[in-house]
Amino acid sequence: MKQTAIKANINFQQLLKQFLEILPAEAVLYQEEDLRPFECDGLAAYRQLPLLVVLPDTVKQ
Repeated sequence: MKQTAIKANINFQQLLKQFLEILPAEAVLYQEEDLRPFECDGLAAYRQLPLLVVLPDTVKQ
């Protein structure tokens, strides 16, 4: 797998592309319906839809 440095000042498409280069496609969630379960962390009054979610299988990923 290619390791890619992720810079702070990049747009969504660049970020998505970089994650898809190092993770399997099923480990990178970016569709609204896939992001809904991650919009709160137990405090349901504070909901914020994430830009994307990554679910690596290993520490190396």
